Amino acid sequence: MAVDVDRGAYATCEGSDGEDDGGGRGDGARDLGRRNARQEMVLVPYWQSLPASEFLRWFAANEPRLVAFYGPLEVAAVAFTLLATVTHAVRRRRGTGWLVLASVLVIGVLAVYPMYFQAVNARFVAGAIDASEVATELARWRTWQWLRVSLGVGAFIAAVAALLRAPAERRTRRS
Repeated sequence: MAVDVDRGAYATCEGSDGEDDGGGRGDGARDLGRRNARQEMVLVPYWQSLPASEFLRWFAANEPRLVAFYGPLEVAAVAFTLLATVTHAVRRRRGTGWLVLASVLVIGVLAVYPMYFQAVNARFVAGAIDASEVATELARWRTWQWLRVSLGVGAFIAAVAALLRAPAERRTRRS
């Protein structure tokens, strides 16, 4: 796997242009899960392959780009999911419960950042971690990131379940 570290926002595999491949649909929960999984499956293995000092240098140089890229995506995912939930609730549509679940899960993705990532990322940026601890902390980082991926995928599944309930309501109204 070739990794383009100079792209900045996130490393990409050879052959990937790093662009959104979601067709512009703006599905916040789906995009959030997909992007978090990309980070987990591309960046973390790359980071773990680096010597500790090289990882810390890379992370310090690129952390602002990671935050600038992922931060707005995560906030947008929460905003769009909450908007869909409120819209469904106001219109008393079937599937609102699923959207409430999707909202809770997508908020969970965002909430994990201050719970774990904020402090450890600051330590990485400042180089305030002993080189001998980097591998252990990256393994912990990976576990927390899989939690975020799981929450994002769960939010997407709950949102799909809500959408699957909506057509049944439309058919019933027409009858």
